[in-house]
Amino acid sequence: MIRKNTFLAALGVSALILGPLAPIVPDFGASPAFAKGGNGGGNGGGHDSDQKGGKGKGGGKSGKSGGSAKGAASAKKASLTDTAVPPPNAHGKLSSELKGLNAYHASETAFANANPESQVGRIATYRDAALGTIVAADELEAASGALTDATDALAAKEAELQALEDGYAGRTTAEIDAEIAGLDSAAPDYQDQVNALNDERVAAETFETERATLESEVTDATDAVTDAESALTDAETALADAETLEEDALLSASNGRVLSEPALDYLRSELGL
Repeated sequence: MIRKNTFLAALGVSALILGPLAPIVPDFGASPAFAKGGNGGGNGGGHDSDQKGGKGKGGGKSGKSGGSAKGAASAKKASLTDTAVPPPNAHGKLSSELKGLNAYHASETAFANANPESQVGRIATYRDAALGTIVAADELEAASGALTDATDALAAKEAELQALEDGYAGRTTAEIDAEIAGLDSAAPDYQDQVNALNDERVAAETFETERATLESEVTDATDAVTDAESALTDAETALADAETLEEDALLSASNGRVLSEPALDYLRSELGL
């Protein structure tokens, strides 16, 4: 009986021990499945990362290729720049156009002693004519300034005369003299009337004297304007004649060729014009 009870007790203890552990055992069996699933996901994610990493690497390579292409383009551009044909010699081109006019290099002694019909002589004639044009232009400018000054002076005198006339409201000396002559010398206040009229006459005489002076100055200023206008006309004619003489001398020196503006400017500069 004791053995039977002992055996039953042992079975009960075993049941108590095994009973709670039974549900736990399957859990341990399932754990590798979760781990594998997690590993699969991890491997997938890792593979995807590798692909992204590969794209990133490819992008870097593409960028490097772009940089290489850009560098090649820059190198090509630099190569084209380095091998570009330089611009033609401007001085040589002008000298080529001047032809015989390059004789401007002659010395002052040669210019002074040259035959007027020689190349150097014709260049000397042109230089003298050009200097004459410069003088004529200066004289025209001076004549124009003189006319401006004369016109301004006339306007000032006319304004001064007008201001004098506007500022005087009295009678003329002739009118005052006529009134004095008509006074009654027997009147008791005759002398007082004469004195008052004489005072008025002094003011009138002062005005008339100043007016006469200004009128004379206006006349002189008007004559000065007329003379300045005539001088300006003469200066304009002189300049036109000088320019014609210069043009003819240049055509003679260039053997009838018309020079470009750069060539003419260069020649004038070398001749000190």
